[in-house]
Amino acid sequence: MRPGDETQPYQHPPQRPGMQDNEPTTPWFGGVQPPPGQQGQAQFSPPPPPSRTAPLVWLLLGACIILAVVLAGVLFAQHQPTTASQTTTAAGVPRPTSTPAITTPTTPAAVSTATPLSVGNCAALPAFAQASAATTGSRHVTVLFPAGSLSRSAGADSEANGFQQRALNVCTPSTSITAMATLGQNLTGAGWTALPPPTLPAEITCGSPCWRYSYGPPDPQSKGIFIQYVGVQNLQQTGDVTTYTLHLILTPFTSGTFTLDAATPTFSCDQSDLADLQFAGAAGVQLLDNALYAPLPGNDFAATYHQVQALSFSDHNGAPLGVVAGAIIALKGNDGRFAKLDFTQVSDQAITLQWITYPYGF
Repeated sequence: MRPGDETQPYQHPPQRPGMQDNEPTTPWFGGVQPPPGQQGQAQFSPPPPPSRTAPLVWLLLGACIILAVVLAGVLFAQHQPTTASQTTTAAGVPRPTSTPAITTPTTPAAVSTATPLSVGNCAALPAFAQASAATTGSRHVTVLFPAGSLSRSAGADSEANGFQQRALNVCTPSTSITAMATLGQNLTGAGWTALPPPTLPAEITCGSPCWRYSYGPPDPQSKGIFIQYVGVQNLQQTGDVTTYTLHLILTPFTSGTFTLDAATPTFSCDQSDLADLQFAGAAGVQLLDNALYAPLPGNDFAATYHQVQALSFSDHNGAPLGVVAGAIIALKGNDGRFAKLDFTQVSDQAITLQWITYPYGF
């Protein structure tokens, strides 16, 4: 049965025009009337045989509809935002973790504002964006940094017991192993000696590795000696650059305790043959030649080199300095170096003092 064919109760065909009531009815189909003279004979047109192509047409039509629905769903899904987890580029642009079959073009890598960390690119680190070529200044001229290194101050200079310290933050454009090997070779070639961290005041840090450099004063009669230390701390590699803190240390030129009396009546803050003070008995001490003095504000023996250097010095009009136990003064010796003296014991027969003489300052 074809679609739309339903079983209906049989109905007699309507009478033809001119048909007598007693004339037998002849079924007819399709509105075809029998020709004249043949009325009363059974005439009919048989229904056409069922079409073999109808099921195939319906099948193809259904397949087309299904295909259209599938394609519409695919196109709709492609225009919807992905729910997959995402990462971001260096510039903050979302980037899918997997690549779909059809994707919207991603932001080109050139848009990224981050600068890759690579050899020769220490300035890409924010901490060194304003740094300059690495240098230790005029007091550690023999420290040669690896090529391309940058440095900046790591804070204010410090001092403890006459040991002066300066810290620099340094960036070297190479791996940590290469940076330390190159720095060590440069220092060794300039006369520095690698050694375990030396014994220093608790406030002073050399780091590890640590190098020592020393040389004598121009005056061969002086017992003083110039000693410097250089050490590394906080070594860290980031990409292909290495950062670290470099500690520069100046030790006292001379220091110790000395007693002025009749047997040893003169004192040199440089420990040379050129004396700066002479014992004057009950009158105290006398400045010699071009030696100058200045009272230390606050009578503080912890005053730093820069505080001592900034004082106003005088010869006390050539008169002896009357000192008492606990008095602290600054001295500029005949060799031009600055010192600070703490008179720990004072009597008419002897005066004992503690002193620190600076080679120079940063």
